[in-house]
Amino acid sequence: MNLQGYRDKYMGKQVEDRATGFKGIVTAVAEWIDGCVQVLVKPKVNKDGEMPSGTWLDFSRVSIKGKGVCVKPKIAITGGPHDDCPQAPSH
Repeated sequence: MNLQGYRDKYMGKQVEDRATGFKGIVTAVAEWIDGCVQVLVKPKVNKDGEMPSGTWLDFSRVSIKGKGVCVKPKIAITGGPHDDCPQAPSH
């Protein structure tokens, strides 16, 4: 599966870590230089209204437990170069 496939499968889903029972929503998917694909799992806000830290887990450790959330971007993501990108100095 390519990275987009992992994003489609896991992004926004409610998951649980099979090893620890840690639960949360997948808010990011990353592929590392060695080919390892991990998901960032963020738990719900705690009883004091504070946002606990998330944790990166290998995708094979998590099981999908629910639909989770669907957040649509407010702006169109077009990609490509932009006028405000830093420029390399010319020598």
